[in-house]
Amino acid sequence: MSAMPSQTIATDKMIRVLSQSLALELAFLEMCDEDELHPDVAVKRMENIASELGELSAAELDVFFGHVRALADEQRRYPESAELVQFLENMRDSLGVGGADENNDDDEDE
Repeated sequence: MSAMPSQTIATDKMIRVLSQSLALELAFLEMCDEDELHPDVAVKRMENIASELGELSAAELDVFFGHVRALADEQRRYPESAELVQFLENMRDSLGVGGADENNDDDEDE
C-alpha cells in the first residue's frame, strides 16, 4: 500500500526548494574563491548545470527563474547580500539558457 501525498502541494514546494537551492549552488560556484574550489572545477560544474537547465522547456525555465527572482527579492532585505542579489538577477543571461520570450528561429544568419 503506497499512499502518495497531494501531488500539487508537494510538487510546488519541492520545485521551489530545489530551484532556490540550485540557484544558491550556482551563486557559490560563481563567487567562491580558489581556496574554496579550483576555478576550473567551478566553471565545469556551472557549464554542466546550464546544460541540464537547457533541456527544460521555456515554460519550465520560467517557473525555475520565477523562484530565482523570488529568492533575489527575499535577499534584497540584507545589505550584505548585494552581490548575491546581482548574480541571481542576471543568472538567466549568465547561464545562456534563453530568455522568457526567446525566439528559436535559426534565420538570423540570413
